[in-house]
Amino acid sequence: MNHWDNFQTTVRSALDNNDTDGDGEADTLVPAGIIWMQGEADAYHEQASKVYLANLTSLMNDMKMVFGDKELPIILGRIEDSGKTPQTRMMPYIECMGCSEKVR
Repeated sequence: MNHWDNFQTTVRSALDNNDTDGDGEADTLVPAGIIWMQGEADAYHEQASKVYLANLTSLMNDMKMVFGDKELPIILGRIEDSGKTPQTRMMPYIECMGCSEKVR
């Protein structure tokens, strides 16, 4: 099973569970948002960094569809490069990743 299939199965199972806390009373799971922390590996590869924002936007939109809420908020975590100049930068393509732009 790939990660996408596993994600969909997990979300659907959680949303279909009518008694999440096991107290015998029906519960409703209401997703509050998506927290996403990933991407620093893409900053080491030029091609991956160039398509990162488009791929991330597509993934977030697909995830919102699985949750059934196209307005679900997203919080993005980003690891900063410890190098302060292009000469000391560890992740040579971090600036190409476009994460300062808004993900829709």
